[in-house]
Amino acid sequence: MQFLLPKPPNIKDYFLSLNPPKKLIFVITVFSFVISGSFLALSVSKAFFSSASGGIVKEITSPTDFFRRASRSSVPKESQPTSGEAKTVPSPINGVLYTPTEAADWQSRRPLAITVNNHVMARPQTGLSQADVVYEAVAEGGITRFLAVFQSQVPEVTGAVRSARVHFADFAKENDAWLGHWGGWKNGGPADVYDHMRQVYVSSVDAMDSVHDISSAFFRDYSSQNLPLEHTAFAKPKEIYNLAYKFYPDQPREYQQVGRSWVFKGDASDSQKADSQTISFNFWDLPDFKVVWTYDKATNTYKRSQGGKPSTDKLTDEQLAAKDVIVLFMDETSLNDGKGHLLYKVVGQGNGKAFIDGKETAIKWSRPSLNDRTRFLVSMGTGANASQTDLELNRGQIWIEVLPTGTVVAVQ
Repeated sequence: MQFLLPKPPNIKDYFLSLNPPKKLIFVITVFSFVISGSFLALSVSKAFFSSASGGIVKEITSPTDFFRRASRSSVPKESQPTSGEAKTVPSPINGVLYTPTEAADWQSRRPLAITVNNHVMARPQTGLSQADVVYEAVAEGGITRFLAVFQSQVPEVTGAVRSARVHFADFAKENDAWLGHWGGWKNGGPADVYDHMRQVYVSSVDAMDSVHDISSAFFRDYSSQNLPLEHTAFAKPKEIYNLAYKFYPDQPREYQQVGRSWVFKGDASDSQKADSQTISFNFWDLPDFKVVWTYDKATNTYKRSQGGKPSTDKLTDEQLAAKDVIVLFMDETSLNDGKGHLLYKVVGQGNGKAFIDGKETAIKWSRPSLNDRTRFLVSMGTGANASQTDLELNRGQIWIEVLPTGTVVAVQ
């Protein structure tokens, strides 16, 4: 038996035979099919090219997954084009240039400093790659802790979060930052961080606050099995900001410059950069806390390792990298209070080292009072012509390593 296909209709004749209302319906129907087909073709094309390049299009199943994927873009946030504006506005914290539109975002908020856990079991940390400045110093027993200062970028989650210490409050002070933390010593004496914050006017948002509801800003993550409770604490910085606005309605929300600002420059030319450089040191004598910074000439950054492993951000899985590594030698004092508490001499002056563009520079640090920002000074000239000038930092993330006076720093 022979099967005959029906003769295709003449679309033009059919359209002309319709009355005006039906013609309108016909046009709308055809237009809808065309648009739907375009979107379908775009989706198929995207999936095809992703597979061809080795990528896999996955469903986003959680906010964490979304931010991890978004942050893996090969173009850094500050380098992405924004309506053709020139990047002319420097961050007051680390000098990175932003367009006026981008800057309008962070100009409306003060910095936020958060104490971050650096115990081996708390690694890798979350959100450190988005900090403008990171301080590292011993909390107790040779175990270091971080103070991450955020302003130009604010991660969705940061952690693990730990308790505050007096010297971390002092570092927050020089950045005019609110301090986010999970408790702290409050039983009197020089290590009482709450009493100290009241004296030096550092306002904090504390996860151990028994008066206010802080549940919107802090949480515990129990997804890792057999992890001690002190390593499960995390913060939502944007919510800490909201609580700070609520707790301190009379305080300025905008950044207030503290003392003299740091001085910034552009990256050195390739001919002025070193080919390689490795910096290593330990705070006390614990192998898990030995730090190694390895200079990468291609990116003009220092990549961080600690305890023999690359330091990464859990948010991006990428190795932490700093534009500037500043080592400050400060007098460390044990209070012998049975709790291992320490104090650091953060006011006054001392020696230090700066590592920028693959090169080492001897510096002096100076901070006349807690109301001042620490200055990094370079000696110029000799004899009667000797003078000191502010160190020029590269624009980008700055790591400040606070080491006990006398600590050896090996440079290769």
